[in-house]
Amino acid sequence: MSVGPFDEMVKPVLLYGCEIWGMGNNDILERVHLTFCKLLLNLKTSTPSYMVYGELGRYLSFWTKLCCGKESKLSAIMYKLCFQMSVVDRCNCMWLNKISNILNECGMSNIWNTQNLSKFHLVNKHCKA
Repeated sequence: MSVGPFDEMVKPVLLYGCEIWGMGNNDILERVHLTFCKLLLNLKTSTPSYMVYGELGRYLSFWTKLCCGKESKLSAIMYKLCFQMSVVDRCNCMWLNKISNILNECGMSNIWNTQNLSKFHLVNKHCKA
């Protein structure tokens, strides 16, 4: 599935003039995007946002939710297990590799290596830093 039509046609309209009004509370923009994504995937409105973003390749948001969410959740447990296995070369997960590559390309390999997200700006809504 691709969110290309949203990124190409809807997002520019929603962000028109954001240089002026962009510093306020913009939750409505996120709700419009999320509603579009759920319609695209034919999901219930109750489906958690981070699962939708993960499915659509919005990797970092989903990753921060896994790292900083409830440790008792199965998704967080499985992530930590896969990460630990990848460190000792017992697991080659393409998704983990993608996250690692994104962070390395952005000059943030230290965040990946330490798994310490306290200074990572995207985590503020997911982590209690």
